[in-house]
Amino acid sequence: MVIGTRVSDNSIRLINLSSKSVISKIQLSNYVDNTGLYHGNSSYIAGSSLNALVIHNVETENSFRLNTGGYSRSVPNNQKDIDSDDEKEILIGGSSRYKKAKLEVRELDGDLDFESNKKSDLVSGIFYKDKIIETTHEEIILRSGKGTLLWSKDIDDFNRPIVAEDYIIYSKDGELIFLNGQGEKLRSAETGDLENLYYIKDHSLVAGSRGSEIVFTDIDSGEVSRVNVNDTVHRLDSTDFDEDGKDELVVQKQSSIEVHELSNGKPVDEDSVIYGTSKEVLKANSLNMTVFPGDQPAVPESIENATKARNADFSNLSEGKKKYYTNSREKMVYLAPIAARNNATITFSENMADRDFSNYSVRDLQNLFIEKFEPHHITVADIDSESGLLASHMATKQSSLPIQTEYNAVILEDKIKNTFDRIGENRKTVFQGKYISLLDAPAKQKSDPVEKGFFYDSEDGDTYRTDLEYGDLDNDTFMETGVGRYPAWPVILSTGGAGLRYGSSLESVFEKEGYDTTHLVEYRSDPVKFLTSLAPVEITAFLGEVEDMGDIVERFVSETAANALENFLIIVKALNYTEQLMEMYFEFQWSTLEFNSERGIDRMKELDIDPLSEEGAVQKSIMKLLYVFIWPDRHPNLNQTSLQNNIEDTDILYYQGIGDEDNWVLPEENKSSGRYSGGKTFEPEQIPRMQKTIIWDNSNLASKGEMKEKFLEKGASSYLGYSSVNYPAYSSITGYNFFLHRKTLGNSLKASVNQLKTTDLIYSPTTIHRSGIREKMESSLRLYGNPEMKKDPIQNKNFETERGCEENICKLEISFETPQKIVEHGDRKTVKSNASNYLLEPGVSITPLYSFSQRLPRGSSILNRNINLTTQDYENISTETYQPITSGGKTFNTSKRNIEIQKADLSMDNNQLNFVVSGFKTNDNLTEVVESANAEIKYRTPVNIKPDLNNRTLEAKIFSQKSLDGDIIYRIDNRTGSRDVRIEEGSNSIEIENLSYGEKDVELILVEDNILAQTRETVRVGKPLKISFFSPELRKGSTREVTAIIENPNSFTTNTSLRLRTGQGTELGMLENQTRSVSIPAGEEKTLNWRVLGTETGNQTVKLNNEKHNIKVRNSMNSTRSISIGNFFRTFSSPTSDIEIGMEERETSIEWNTVNGRVKIERSIESSNSLLETKEFKVSRTQQPGFITEKLETSKGSFIRRTEKGLTRESGNLEESELENKLELLNKETGKLERFLEKELNQP
Repeated sequence: MVIGTRVSDNSIRLINLSSKSVISKIQLSNYVDNTGLYHGNSSYIAGSSLNALVIHNVETENSFRLNTGGYSRSVPNNQKDIDSDDEKEILIGGSSRYKKAKLEVRELDGDLDFESNKKSDLVSGIFYKDKIIETTHEEIILRSGKGTLLWSKDIDDFNRPIVAEDYIIYSKDGELIFLNGQGEKLRSAETGDLENLYYIKDHSLVAGSRGSEIVFTDIDSGEVSRVNVNDTVHRLDSTDFDEDGKDELVVQKQSSIEVHELSNGKPVDEDSVIYGTSKEVLKANSLNMTVFPGDQPAVPESIENATKARNADFSNLSEGKKKYYTNSREKMVYLAPIAARNNATITFSENMADRDFSNYSVRDLQNLFIEKFEPHHITVADIDSESGLLASHMATKQSSLPIQTEYNAVILEDKIKNTFDRIGENRKTVFQGKYISLLDAPAKQKSDPVEKGFFYDSEDGDTYRTDLEYGDLDNDTFMETGVGRYPAWPVILSTGGAGLRYGSSLESVFEKEGYDTTHLVEYRSDPVKFLTSLAPVEITAFLGEVEDMGDIVERFVSETAANALENFLIIVKALNYTEQLMEMYFEFQWSTLEFNSERGIDRMKELDIDPLSEEGAVQKSIMKLLYVFIWPDRHPNLNQTSLQNNIEDTDILYYQGIGDEDNWVLPEENKSSGRYSGGKTFEPEQIPRMQKTIIWDNSNLASKGEMKEKFLEKGASSYLGYSSVNYPAYSSITGYNFFLHRKTLGNSLKASVNQLKTTDLIYSPTTIHRSGIREKMESSLRLYGNPEMKKDPIQNKNFETERGCEENICKLEISFETPQKIVEHGDRKTVKSNASNYLLEPGVSITPLYSFSQRLPRGSSILNRNINLTTQDYENISTETYQPITSGGKTFNTSKRNIEIQKADLSMDNNQLNFVVSGFKTNDNLTEVVESANAEIKYRTPVNIKPDLNNRTLEAKIFSQKSLDGDIIYRIDNRTGSRDVRIEEGSNSIEIENLSYGEKDVELILVEDNILAQTRETVRVGKPLKISFFSPELRKGSTREVTAIIENPNSFTTNTSLRLRTGQGTELGMLENQTRSVSIPAGEEKTLNWRVLGTETGNQTVKLNNEKHNIKVRNSMNSTRSISIGNFFRTFSSPTSDIEIGMEERETSIEWNTVNGRVKIERSIESSNSLLETKEFKVSRTQQPGFITEKLETSKGSFIRRTEKGLTRESGNLEESELENKLELLNKETGKLERFLEKELNQP
């Protein structure tokens, strides 16, 4: 720790916090005003007084002392190497009443790199990437690392800016302003005038203070929240105070320092939870406080200090705020959140109002709300009831737009669609999704399609209710919004039998995401009895003739538990003990499958068995030992106690079992049959209190009864259940996809239901058979709770795509390998798959489905499509047939039906492209298994957008068939922004912003009234590659390699091409390409080599990507020369090449031999011959007056072209284009020899 003293000796001291000893001490001549501590190659301490600033190197004891000339110099608060000299720089500002202050950039040893010309009474500097931000009272200036002025912005009376991500942020005129690196205003948040700005990186929040209030702004969403600390705030900071890996907020107040926990990026402030009548609630909404309506508190027990609110309680909170007034409660619902956004409050007295909104209609206030909040969430409520108070609160907290409910579902459906049309597309709708919260809204009643099919599930009658159809905004049957319903008052406002198989699959989903998962199961199987009851031939099949315990251990334990489990499942499928073995699979924790001697000894004592004592039953003994030493542990038993113990602290409770809306039926453990008679149940009153648990209840009619109400009352943050009879096979698909995809409950619900709907695409268009079960399960699931509540997704990407466009013609390529394989045991085979959707039709094989969807621009049309499948045929594949069973255990008799299933389907419906691949297709005894699939779609789009880089500037390249005015909404990693644009017909280039170095996840969306086009790509902004060039001395007439070493300083693989061009005294080696391409992994280097021929002695130059490099060419060490009357002979010899030149009275020849081949030219008065010969081909050209012969010979054949007096004849089995390609090489190589020969003949 470094401290400065203002009494006695006026010094700065570095103190060891453990020993309390003084490590270093530097004397100053006056009071110490500022101190600093830096760590670089060495440690430095700094301090300043009225007339001096000292920076002291603790290791070397060297000090730099700056005479400040009588004005205060600020000690720099950070350091950075901005000029790439491997030495860090510091920024020194200051203040002066005589306007003498200036900004200096210095090395830590005191060397001055730059000082500003601007003089002011106050100047400070901060680093911005590799640049410098200089600020005075009047302006913000951006300079390069060397001090060059890039831009300046005149801004009077603003607070000192900070840097957060790529933003430059400051407070002015009641707003928090966000600038980009070009000084352009991107957006603002209405926060009030703030001081002490501080960026909390862990939570992506900018914090600032205004008096005793701390205001938090989310840099991604712009959402503003506040907390009052009841004393003036002097400074904000952050630290991991409790060492939990997350930063806490440090608040320096007038007389104390406090550390505040941050939860989900917002301050935890339980004292702000209030309750009261409608006036108090609306006023609390305008103050952005958490509220509960009613005369008595209806709050979770965990919030013990909720206080009853009355008008008097708001007097100090409203002090100094502007007051808004309007003349109706309905308008107040909209005005309260608008006031909160503007740091104002509402008043119920017209005389006290600073601004009167009485003349605004409800629609006017809605339009103002849309303009201020850019909502993506609609709340349907009876505005003039207590629900309206909740809708107003939700508007303040999550920017959801309240709309008045209708009690006719069809009218309400149209109203919701029209409201989303009014909102249009914005950054939130595009990047966060659309949501609907139903506070007071009728559910749509649907006829039960199962009763129209082949079955009759009378338990739920002939109708059921759904909310999901409100989410279909364009009548294409797919959901565009997440839909959640809030239960009746009191509401806790928290914005935050056949079931064994399906529960187990979801357990794997949760565990992949990192949840601590407890899986409760009914105990059904007896593994010892099963294993020892196998007949010898069956045991032999099971063990594969293994008769030794050591071999068993080696077989199962030498591989991972997952592989051992896979081997076991192959046997399960093959031996046809499906029922009991599958129960064993889902009942035991197979992650504990391993050799465990301690567990084995305990089990032997428990079972009182001596497996090796049974004469003549070696194999049965082995099976017992398999259980004793290897068999995994069971999951905890499913009973009332285990449920209560596991619910209280769990994040997710997924129940797949027998029950209904009133209770869950539990198994009776001591019965061998009839275990679900209803003798044991889990009742609503047995539900314990919980902490924000997500409840998924797959019992019948779950969303309609007391179990749902009690779960919500006991603290569940959300509840999902079906309003109808539940079929586990379908609900498990929906549940699997719900937890697999997206980051909010509403978006996950939308994705999982839409996934279930894609199955329709795989039926033949002529198929009319439908059981109605899938249709029912697509729409009867209901979400109670906030659809915007966060959850963690697990990404499972199977499809790979590549898209390219030329103007408005695009090609999309989709490739996919099915995650399935054939497993065999003996002569039995089955298909093992890992799909998130299945084709489930009664009496038909359960078929895995793999689907991909992508929305194309509105108005797109497919020009052509092509699907290629790689398949393999198998005989006698065993597949499972689907038999419907409800959660209540009711089964239906089925018989196999003649249903035509396609192997793949690609269609476009309402601009949504859907590609579905079936895992296999069975015809009689032959099963065609799909191994991989590829689809190519060529389509025309009215408008196309894609990202492009101009140096480091991100640009949007847009091609449009018409002129239009719109917006580009963009996301760069986690930052979003938007820009008004004018698009002309044809090609357009729109500058977005400068990017820092690195990989960026970029999404661009062009919006007019709706989304016109969008794209998402990874953009790589690379630092320049470091290229070093090396060349040995060359010898005339010989070739040697020159080398380029390319270093990649980036954090990603970089692809580049280098081009080597030779000069006057050099030529590229035989068949050497000028251009080399290379892919260089992050942080690595690659080497490229070119062979170069020396043709003229002296200092020569070559160009590598236009940069000149010197090459020295010396005389050949092995050459001969002979000259006589009319004759000339010259040879050059080296280990890499030989050149021979001969000239007689009527004939000249030159021949070049290398390891790559040979080139020869012969010329005379009558003819000219040229030849290029390699190991792969020989090409030649012979010319005589009026006659040309060109010939190509390869191992595959030949091609000859003869031209005589203008007439051409061709022969041979090769293509003429092959001859043309090789003649081009011949011309290039003979050209090198021609130039070499000319130089030699011109020698003196």
